[in-house]
Amino acid sequence: MAKVLLNDCSPDASQTLSNMLKDSVQVIVEPFNEQREISGFNLVILYSDNEDDQHILRKIKNLHFRTKFRNIPIILLKEKTDYFSDQPYFNFGVSEFMALDEPQPVFNQILQGYLNPGRQPLDREMIYLTPLIESTKNVLSKMASMDAEFKGVYFKNSLRVLGDVSGVIGISGKTEGTVIITFLWNLAKRVIANIMDVKENEINAEMIHDGVGEIINMISGSAKKSLLEVSYDFQLSIPTIIVGWGHEVGHPENATIAVLTFDVGDQAFVLHVSLTHK
Repeated sequence: MAKVLLNDCSPDASQTLSNMLKDSVQVIVEPFNEQREISGFNLVILYSDNEDDQHILRKIKNLHFRTKFRNIPIILLKEKTDYFSDQPYFNFGVSEFMALDEPQPVFNQILQGYLNPGRQPLDREMIYLTPLIESTKNVLSKMASMDAEFKGVYFKNSLRVLGDVSGVIGISGKTEGTVIITFLWNLAKRVIANIMDVKENEINAEMIHDGVGEIINMISGSAKKSLLEVSYDFQLSIPTIIVGWGHEVGHPENATIAVLTFDVGDQAFVLHVSLTHK
């Protein structure tokens, strides 16, 4: 049964949403709690009305921290449609901006769309994803003495990356695309400290930039041999580092973006893989 978390919803809003979602969905209504584990939910709806924008954005970012990079849509719900720019909310990771005064059939259709499970990877996609999964686990184990547990894969169309720091490798040749590793800042610092065998408080931003670049370089380089064996022939670019929440990374036109999620203890990171095979 799908699980939906309603945060800060008024009694009327909670009742309206529960009626739309029906009995096939488990609805949990709670005040916003920045410590609440939400990685097991299928959808989060954050109700906010008459709140300061910065306060709302902080809540949205906190929710994304707690999804642990899982495919959990976040809907920002207000009482009435407002005619102002909603782009900042999308930049921080809101999947949908909705109001209770919208036509109920439209509202219900959007909710059900987000609750439909995403497709599973095809066998031909796993041919190139599996070497990258194994390479990621091996690099973290050997270089940082950390167990990276692969948790799953889903697909997305958005170029926006909801993380603090990403290492990007471009791929060109008979196969082209990108491989991107994205960390939240605290885990990046912890990983780099382990690799350098120093304390976390000795790690600065420059070390993180260099370290994340080297990690994606090692992952891509290690996977290349296995990918060559299944006819994925390519050259690797020099790693590029992008910093800042909600940054965007380009991908080949019409390419599928696979999102591979990994847990390291109680934290998580993600690999974005977009390849086209000529």
